[in-house]
Amino acid sequence: MVYLIPLKNNADLSKIWDNFYTVSEGNIRSYITKLDFNLIDLHIPSVEHIQSNFNLIDLLYDVFKYNISYNIHSSMVVYLNVDENGGEENGPIMDNTTDESIEIPCVKANVPHISFIYDDDCKRILFITKDG
Repeated sequence: MVYLIPLKNNADLSKIWDNFYTVSEGNIRSYITKLDFNLIDLHIPSVEHIQSNFNLIDLLYDVFKYNISYNIHSSMVVYLNVDENGGEENGPIMDNTTDESIEIPCVKANVPHISFIYDDDCKRILFITKDG
C-alpha cells in the first residue's frame, strides 16, 4: 500500500496526486523502485469495511455513451480492511545484528491523504482511497 501524505492540513489532494503522477511520468512501478526507502512507524486512522460496488455495464455506457450490451449483467465489488498501527507509538526497535535499539521516526497521517494499493504483477492500481 502506498500513502501520499501531505505536510500541511489544507493541501489540495488532487494537486498532490497530479504531482505524484507527473513526477512518476505515468510509470508508478519504476518510480517506486527508484525511491529511497526508510523504516518509519506509520500511524493512520483505522479503516474498516470500505466497499466499492458498481455496475460495470453502466460504467461502459457512461464512457461510450451508447448501450454496448444486451441483457448482460456485470458488477464488481471490492472490500478492503486496513488495520495499521492505530494511534500509539511503538517505541524503539531492537536491531538483531548489533543488539542496539534503533529510533524510528513516527509519521502520523492525521491530515487528509491519499492511499492506494499497487499490484506490481499487473502494474495497475487496484484500489485508491482518499481520506479527507
